[in-house]
Amino acid sequence: MDEKITSRENAKIKYACRLASSGAFRRSEGKFLAEGRKLCPELCRGAALETLCTMRPSVLGASATLLILSDTKTIDQPRALAAVREAKRQAGRVIFLNPIPEGKWKYIRSVQTMASVCPMVSCSTLRELASACRRLTKEM
Repeated sequence: MDEKITSRENAKIKYACRLASSGAFRRSEGKFLAEGRKLCPELCRGAALETLCTMRPSVLGASATLLILSDTKTIDQPRALAAVREAKRQAGRVIFLNPIPEGKWKYIRSVQTMASVCPMVSCSTLRELASACRRLTKEM
């Protein structure tokens, strides 16, 4: 069942706030928080992953799983592919959460290219996203 967040007292909101405010907590949880004036514009132009890899955050190591929520569509496919390969070098696992319905993946070259480099999970609906998160949590 989908949960509607109605209060700042919600456990998920508190967790996100704690991640945002405490580096020690992020390290203990093995999480990385990306936000701000630098990453957000780069995300819009497709360079966020490249920037993240350049930053080399301490939580991005052999035991880390990096989840990329992306439809894989980009203007600069070779650059994006190089960034994914670098992310794979730095992290233990890299998995794409793709919002495009899985039935359309075979028609999109960038999806096929990225799927050849790392696993791709369908999340074209909130239900699929929740299911993917549950599956991935069990695998970790």
